[in-house]
Amino acid sequence: MVANLDLAKEVIKEFEEFKIAQVSRSLNTEVDYLANLGSNINADEFRAIPLVHIMSPAIEKESTMNIYEIQTNLTKEEDNWTKPFKEFFADNITPKGKVATHAFAMKASKYCLISNLLFKESTAGPYLRCLEKNEVQQVLQSLHNEECGNHSRERNLANLAFRMGYF
Repeated sequence: MVANLDLAKEVIKEFEEFKIAQVSRSLNTEVDYLANLGSNINADEFRAIPLVHIMSPAIEKESTMNIYEIQTNLTKEEDNWTKPFKEFFADNITPKGKVATHAFAMKASKYCLISNLLFKESTAGPYLRCLEKNEVQQVLQSLHNEECGNHSRERNLANLAFRMGYF
């Protein structure tokens, strides 16, 4: 419907004047009959009527989603959220201070390092692969472009990435 609306807006620009009017139900009976016939049709009864299956949309729409990068004031060093966890597991490096160290150790208990890749333990059981910032765009783009499932919107896309084993 959105693609049709966009196309209609483009075509409207070519006219000097246009008018949108609602057709009353009493003047629209043929369309109602056709809609009812289409929803109640039994294919065996109407073999003489040729059916055409439209396999592609009438309006082609760009199939990629614009995934915008959020600008932050963080440096590359601060931007990699997995680095403290990797340092903790590889070299036992913890934040300074007793309270910060304890809090970080509690948080790190839900993570593990396998082949220098960080994974988070999920409540369902399997480990979720933790993505760094440079990997997020690529994974979301591939999921959105239907390489791993249906065409998705923002919230569904995030849930799909989570179900596919990414955190």
